[in-house]
Amino acid sequence: TLRDTMASAYYAISDFEAGLAQARRAAELFAATQGPDALDTFEARRKVGTFLAQLGERAASRAWHEELLADMVAALDPEHPEVWVVRTELAIADLYGERPD
Repeated sequence: TLRDTMASAYYAISDFEAGLAQARRAAELFAATQGPDALDTFEARRKVGTFLAQLGERAASRAWHEELLADMVAALDPEHPEVWVVRTELAIADLYGERPD
């Protein structure tokens, strides 16, 4: 939880590289302690994708979010609010990327 909080704090001050490292570690720790399909794990993984986008790694961010979306839909209700957050992240990636349509 502390790593996840640190990732959010780094995001707030626009230190995306440090935030990415904390988000990755938070996702690893949540997966190890709560399981790969836990909501905290999914939320930390989503932050990783967001940091990648902020660092300009659009293709990596899109691929990350697509994999995350598939995992979330398999584990959660496809209409779960967090699933829609990831769908929104993908729509934003399309808007600012090569697929504005």
